[in-house]
Amino acid sequence: MSSTIRPVPPASLRGASGAVGTVGLVVDPETDSWRLGSVVAELAHAELRPQVIGAEAEAVGIGQSALAETTADQLDALVLLGAPSDENGDPDTGLITLLLDGFARPCAILALREVADSLAIAGIDETAAGVEILDEPAQIVPRLADLLPQRDRWSTRRRGAR
Repeated sequence: MSSTIRPVPPASLRGASGAVGTVGLVVDPETDSWRLGSVVAELAHAELRPQVIGAEAEAVGIGQSALAETTADQLDALVLLGAPSDENGDPDTGLITLLLDGFARPCAILALREVADSLAIAGIDETAAGVEILDEPAQIVPRLADLLPQRDRWSTRRRGAR
């Protein structure tokens, strides 16, 4: 008789609750679908749960929710692959500010370098807003491993009598 053992994600990739971390991915209409798919695959491979936030990503076929329906307590991290934009395609300063204010404290927030321009146009200082800027998508998972809270599950071990 054999048993199947499911791999347990490393503690460094677990969220505050100890469960596998959920990562919200903010996209915009200009977000490259290949890039989004690549990031989703890397997060899933690291046993994190990606959650796309925004209607632009319906074709990806993964968990998705509207920005207005997502709360900070549902996520362990927020990654901006794109910035919310208005009907003219310009950065939506009000929505960006609301987004960062709502998620800044409980979540780690990462953004790709090209999103920094939208933040600047919106008059947001990424350092003050708690946003860490990354140069490329390949940096997302390693950085999340550093940022997500670690649980010391095995700090006290029972020792049996010998």
